[in-house]
Amino acid sequence: IDLGRGEVGQGKSRFSVAIDSVSVLLRHASLPSVSGLINNLRSHDQVSCILWLIHSDLLEVRTTAALEYMSSMVASLEPVNVRWLERLSKRGKLNVHLKRRNGRVKVIEEEASMEQADIKFINQNLLPKVQFNLQLTEKERIERAKVVLPFEHQGNGKNLHIYDGRRSLSHGTGEIHYLRDSYDERPDSDEDPDDDLDI
Repeated sequence: IDLGRGEVGQGKSRFSVAIDSVSVLLRHASLPSVSGLINNLRSHDQVSCILWLIHSDLLEVRTTAALEYMSSMVASLEPVNVRWLERLSKRGKLNVHLKRRNGRVKVIEEEASMEQADIKFINQNLLPKVQFNLQLTEKERIERAKVVLPFEHQGNGKNLHIYDGRRSLSHGTGEIHYLRDSYDERPDSDEDPDDDLDI
């Protein structure tokens, strides 16, 4: 209010208040406090009108409904078709709801389009800017495909015998001998039972 008074002076001239994004205010304050601020601004003598912007896709439905209830005019921009939204369509539909003092609501629908001249789309790399290269070149991809990893089958049609550390591949039986240090300890004590294994 003080900034507006500074612009128009202390006379009886009135000014408009524009709130860039109520969605940002609602991230830091509750809905009752934001709606109280808007009501206080509306009832001020020198404020002729208030304009505010909300991103309805970021807010809950009840929050959007409460802010629309306070408004005397609601203008919403939406795509003509949902499939066109996926293709970054330049056309949309502007819906305006004007609330009159007698309670009637006037609905105006207009088609909106966006000129391409002012907007430039830039292909941007989504990878973070780091000191080293995170992507492989075509040559590096070919070389990586040629590397044979140890767990891949390398038998070339023959039976593959993987050395597992045994001296012979004969089928034998194994025994595990376990000697407990002391029999007064419980089996689930903190001591590792594998330390006493003699294989």
